[in-house]
Amino acid sequence: MACIWYGVQAWIGGQCVYIMLRAIAPSIVNIPNGMEGSGTDTKSYMCFFLFWLFSLPAIWFPVYKIRHLFTVKSYTVPVAGILFMVWAIVKAGGVGPIIHQGSTISGSAKGWAVVGAIMDCVSNFATLIVNDPDFARFAKKPRDALWSQLFTIPIGFALTSFIGVIVSSSSKIIYGEPIWVCTTEESH
Repeated sequence: MACIWYGVQAWIGGQCVYIMLRAIAPSIVNIPNGMEGSGTDTKSYMCFFLFWLFSLPAIWFPVYKIRHLFTVKSYTVPVAGILFMVWAIVKAGGVGPIIHQGSTISGSAKGWAVVGAIMDCVSNFATLIVNDPDFARFAKKPRDALWSQLFTIPIGFALTSFIGVIVSSSSKIIYGEPIWVCTTEESH
């Protein structure tokens, strides 16, 4: 499961690498696609490979040897997320304009969007559900792992999702168009 999840995360990381490279060198958009019909394109695969290559040193060492990196991350990531949300709210002129945007879809398209959002939420929890034995393996009784997971997982996911929705929704106010997902197929 860890190998599969690492592949998913590396693909998402590759999309982030693409965004960074596109900001540094916009001509990356013009790289021809030599992978037609493969389910991906040359730019996406190149950025996936770059992410994978640069993350290799981090996965080379056992977790206990780089535990201080995780400690630093556990403090910096929440602070960075909250600061990013504050920046987006200030840039958008407050929370009001962000949350009072009207829907751009209706009817069955809106219904399917809700179904898709629910499936995204379920898929987000699926990894934790499958890895639950990893979290509970050191518990002396089954109930020992219950309370910590019962509160921290839903609250953590809710806060993370809230920050993501506010920041993503603010993009319509800040840039004039919503930026929910950025793929290599976009040309701007």
